[in-house]
Amino acid sequence: MRLSLFIAMLFAAGAAFLRAAEPPPIQVGLEGQIEVEISGVEFEPLPADERADMLLRLASVEGAEGGGGFVYDLRYIGSVPGRFDLAQLLQRKDGEPGQPEPIWVEITGLLPPEHDMLLEEQGRSPLSLFGGYRAVMIAVACLWLLAFIPFWLTRKKRAAPAGEIAAPPPTLADRLRPIVQRAARGDLDAGGKAQLERMLLGFWRERLDLGSKPSSEALAAMRAHPEAGAIVRSLEEWLHRPPGSAQVDIDALLQPYAAEPAPGEGAV
Repeated sequence: MRLSLFIAMLFAAGAAFLRAAEPPPIQVGLEGQIEVEISGVEFEPLPADERADMLLRLASVEGAEGGGGFVYDLRYIGSVPGRFDLAQLLQRKDGEPGQPEPIWVEITGLLPPEHDMLLEEQGRSPLSLFGGYRAVMIAVACLWLLAFIPFWLTRKKRAAPAGEIAAPPPTLADRLRPIVQRAARGDLDAGGKAQLERMLLGFWRERLDLGSKPSSEALAAMRAHPEAGAIVRSLEEWLHRPPGSAQVDIDALLQPYAAEPAPGEGAV
């Protein structure tokens, strides 16, 4: 009678089980695994508490051979070293009280037990000897700038003479000078005379508001003007003198045209 009652209590609590050997210890933070067979009613893990020293989950559960219980694939992770009973984290699935016999697992620390708790000095990498990656990049940038400065100075020196010898654009006086000199020497041909007249007419038509007057009228108006008439009268005088006999200050004659830009090639 007493034996029958004891067997009945075992089945009511669902405590009888067969399990594999205790698994080898694992380190903190790593997942361990153990398979156990528990006879009687079905169990499930308690709700997880992220702050607990041990977390347990059920990977799978299958019915045991013969239908007398279940085979559980349990996975666990410990956050502190120690020896833990996974049975404390199981509950009956039907909600009734009762737990299986202890299921012991061991969690070890990251450091060996005989460790003296002193930190070992790590070897310094080549980058750390120079102050780290950022310092190396700054040094490379400085070297690049130092290498660029001579190139920039050389280029600046090469560009400077080009700016110094750049000639200013020709003026109307520059364009008139060779023609006037030929006229003063007496070797200005009809084409040169026509070219000189075109340049003078183009310049003075706008300033004297001659508009589209014929060339003869425009030349007459220029001859009467104090500045425009000087070169026109000199030209007419040179054409009637023996070649090379004219005595004239060409610079003074061309002074009114010294600050005027020369017309384009199409206007000559």
